[in-house]
Amino acid sequence: MAENPREKIEDENVDDSGLAAVKLQDFVRDLRLQLEREKSERQVLLERVQSVVGERDRLESQYESIRKDFCTLREKNANLEAKVKTNEWELQQSENKWKECDQKLKKMLVYVNTKEECFLNDCSRRQHTDIGEQTLLSELCAVKETLSALHNECKLQKECLGQSEPTWASSEMRNKEISSFRKQLDDANHLCQQIMGDNQNLQSQLNCQKMEASEWKRQVEQLQCTLKSECEKMQREVCKAREEQKVEEDALKESTLGYMVQVNNLQCENNSLRCRLEESAQRIATLESEVACHIESVTTYRGELFMLRRTFDESQKNFNLNHEEQAKLRKRLEVDLELVCKENRELKENMMKNSVSNAMAKNCDVLSPRLSRRANNEIEQLRNQVSLLHNEMSFMKRQIRTTAPSDPFDHHHIHHPIPNTSSGTFSTVLPQTPPPTDIVNVHAPTAPPTKIPCWSSANPTEPKCKKPEISLMNNSTISSKNGTTKDEQQKDGREDAGPYTPCSK
Repeated sequence: MAENPREKIEDENVDDSGLAAVKLQDFVRDLRLQLEREKSERQVLLERVQSVVGERDRLESQYESIRKDFCTLREKNANLEAKVKTNEWELQQSENKWKECDQKLKKMLVYVNTKEECFLNDCSRRQHTDIGEQTLLSELCAVKETLSALHNECKLQKECLGQSEPTWASSEMRNKEISSFRKQLDDANHLCQQIMGDNQNLQSQLNCQKMEASEWKRQVEQLQCTLKSECEKMQREVCKAREEQKVEEDALKESTLGYMVQVNNLQCENNSLRCRLEESAQRIATLESEVACHIESVTTYRGELFMLRRTFDESQKNFNLNHEEQAKLRKRLEVDLELVCKENRELKENMMKNSVSNAMAKNCDVLSPRLSRRANNEIEQLRNQVSLLHNEMSFMKRQIRTTAPSDPFDHHHIHHPIPNTSSGTFSTVLPQTPPPTDIVNVHAPTAPPTKIPCWSSANPTEPKCKKPEISLMNNSTISSKNGTTKDEQQKDGREDAGPYTPCSK
């Protein structure tokens, strides 16, 4: 018996459903590969972010150490400045002390000079008085000599008078002259003794003043020596302090210049590190925004995929139900066909054996169109159900194709979404476009149709078992694999009506 066209169409439909399942499995495999690739890329991005964060922490710690070093350098600089200020203050104090000593020495010198001038004036005055006293003494000596000469003359006159007998008048006059002369002599002696006492007093005063002047001179010389030694000592200390201050200032300048160079270098490094941190922060912000966008797109794609899975499962259920109904109808048609063939054979045998009359032939002719119409009606119903199933499958595939992204292999222009691993669930991501479908031979032998398990009712984020991997197909390939065209299907349907039509000849 030749192969029935209905069985051929059903086999082709089964082959198309098997090809669709294979394509869907390929598509799911590509999706999983894409998700694994996205997961690895996200892991790489997370590692890069962690490295950037570690580098930022290292730079912050380095910046903190640099800032501490800068603070210590600033404290050292402040201590050195305070030490310089204290040295300057001590130098100023030493200079003030030296100035005070100098002023004191000048005052002492002025006092000594005034005392010396007074002493010299006294000495000159006393020298003048000594000269006057010496002249007075010389005069007194001359007076004494004259007095001694007069005394001698008086003695001679007395002797002469003693030898001669003077008169009374002359003797009285001489006595008066002698008394007056004695009085003058006593006055001169008294004056001479007074002058000699004054001279002795002046000489004692002069000796005391000479001793006092020598003492003052000795004290002045001692004070000059002490002041000179102190001045030399202060000058040595001032020179030493100036040299030490100069050395410290030079060291401080060198250390300050070194510190300034280090500070400038640290500031440059800090600025470069800040720029790098800002760049890394901007990159992290862009990556976070991209990750958020990808997560949103992943959630939307996951929702759409979940809805598509639900629609696909519903269509798969309908397809399985229709397939079961087709199998039942096929069995019924086979039974009816066997009955009709059996009746036709019996009728033919009866007609050939018994030469059935024309009325019986007419009845057979009337009966066979009824059976053929009944078979045609059932075939038309089956064909309508198959077309409805094909329409539902094509609508579902068009919907999957419209919701799918553009290109799953374009990694240069599109940032792939990153699955959110922090929540513990694995989010599925649709690829950008369905993979290219290969041209499959429609007439190749395939396995018998198997019922695909329904897995869309479970949560897509927590699969209980391994889900079947599905793929999308093009409308052209579907139409080419589902049995060429509707005209050919109708033609096959018309050919299917052949075996049901009894031979009227």
